[in-house]
Amino acid sequence: MTTIDSAAPTRSGGSKPGRDDMFLGAVVEKGLGMSAELGPPGHIVVRAPLGGAVRGADGSVSKALLSVASDAATGLAVYSSLDWEAMGTTAELRVDLLGEPSGAATMLEATGRLLGRHGDFGTAVVDIRDDLGNVLAHSVGIMSIDRVPRSAWRARHPDPSRLFDPDCVRVVPSGPGESRVRPVGGMLNSMRLLHGGVLMALADAAQDALLAEEPAGRFRRVRLGVDYLRPARADSELVFRSMIRRAGRRLRTVQTEISEANGKLVAIATGTTVALPDPA
Repeated sequence: MTTIDSAAPTRSGGSKPGRDDMFLGAVVEKGLGMSAELGPPGHIVVRAPLGGAVRGADGSVSKALLSVASDAATGLAVYSSLDWEAMGTTAELRVDLLGEPSGAATMLEATGRLLGRHGDFGTAVVDIRDDLGNVLAHSVGIMSIDRVPRSAWRARHPDPSRLFDPDCVRVVPSGPGESRVRPVGGMLNSMRLLHGGVLMALADAAQDALLAEEPAGRFRRVRLGVDYLRPARADSELVFRSMIRRAGRRLRTVQTEISEANGKLVAIATGTTVALPDPA
């Protein structure tokens, strides 16, 4: 799960929060250089630079950047639609991976839009492109909504020495289909829990580790979804157990159960991959 802190703009003359207000204490978003710009209620644009650790040698963009941007834009789109100050956690996030940025692109832009609210939950859709207009990803997320006054926020200005580094998104194989991770400080949200976008990126890495055990064939993940069942605590090692649910010639579906060391299930991730042609 993740927490996005946002002072929602009021419709009774209140002012909108500034860019810094929307990511108070957010070591993950700050580590990725993210900023946010509010539009009308229920609309948000989250931006992040495309460079350094978020670009691979082949020009591909970090899955951590895509998942965190999706998570942040979903939360802010939901909370900016409210007439009160709110925060909450991610209940579900689905990301379709559609393309790679242009080599000349310098910025990622995640545009979030509220789809609707149902009781204590809100749903938003996010379109992610580079600053040249190339489509990178599309996501849909469901966020819980809690009335939390600004004075009760736990968020503080982030400690620069503990900001998120995308290179820390690694899993350690510990058996067939199994990987383990011990969260570090830079992976946590402002409630000192594992950030939901980071958890999604770790699940993606765990599924890559499983597919690397396959004797032949190359696959590319085109969709990843996570159902967040409960918060993942910072003081517990996480165990990722992955299995192939569908093994077709062109498509494979991998499911990953994510548990704390005590066996308590915290999330379930489902990824869809497509077969790649053999290199010439």
